[in-house]
Amino acid sequence: MSSNFQSTFVCTPNGPTRTQLDMLCDSKTFTIEPRRFSTIHTSSMAKLVETKDLRWVSEQGGVEELVSALETHAENGIQGNSTDINDRCVVFGSNFYGEDEPVKKFHHFGLEALKHPMIIILLVCAVLSVCFGIKENGRREGWCEGVTKLVAILIAATISAVSNFLPHRLCHQLSEASSHIPQVHVVRSSQWQRISIPRIVVGDIVFLKPGDLVPADGLLLSGCSLQVKEGQTEGVVEVDGHDNPFLCCGSEVVDGYARMLVTAVGKNRWTQKIHLQGEMINQSQQLI
Repeated sequence: MSSNFQSTFVCTPNGPTRTQLDMLCDSKTFTIEPRRFSTIHTSSMAKLVETKDLRWVSEQGGVEELVSALETHAENGIQGNSTDINDRCVVFGSNFYGEDEPVKKFHHFGLEALKHPMIIILLVCAVLSVCFGIKENGRREGWCEGVTKLVAILIAATISAVSNFLPHRLCHQLSEASSHIPQVHVVRSSQWQRISIPRIVVGDIVFLKPGDLVPADGLLLSGCSLQVKEGQTEGVVEVDGHDNPFLCCGSEVVDGYARMLVTAVGKNRWTQKIHLQGEMINQSQQLI
């Protein structure tokens, strides 16, 4: 709510004169606008699809209250004027991704996986296992157990690198293609329109149909038998409003129709990363 204050001043020796303040305030009245989206915890919103935190959604009052907090409407969408779009980009970021940074090669993710503290510890343990094995059983047989553990750890690191590399590459391909081709339907100011994926902002209401790629992270508003495929290594997932209302960027709509509320864009979106690293580390740890 805007607050209006009538200009009543007490002049001080070191302060500005009333004339100067009147000129600054123009017609002796000034308006202080509250910050938009002040009730939204932006970091929690950005991680919502990654954490799949139904409890947080419930604490906010449900999807309907999030729609209200994001100053949008389930049927009419956002205002969609330049000021509204700019405000949303300032607070939540834009859906442009990767234009200012080069596409990372696979070896980058491989090195990152090897730098993980648990992987480093397991590698050291495997090397020590080789050394002690050779010392106790000789070179012919002593190295077998340690090398087996070492190979298992390297496989775990490779799978972790692959699971991070594929979504990264997909995200760049998606942004590159969508810069030229309109991808999705959104409703703004009660009008449905087709826009390119980089123009999507938080609060947009997006219509999804079979064959579409989910353009950003979001929550299901309404739909019919919606099923999506999350990434190349996961199967088809059913999305519903009760147990799993979460839609992650890059997922392909396999079946059904839906309207979604965009909750994260650009670098804040999850891009369906597959968290296999922890699982594979645990499997490798059991071998040692």
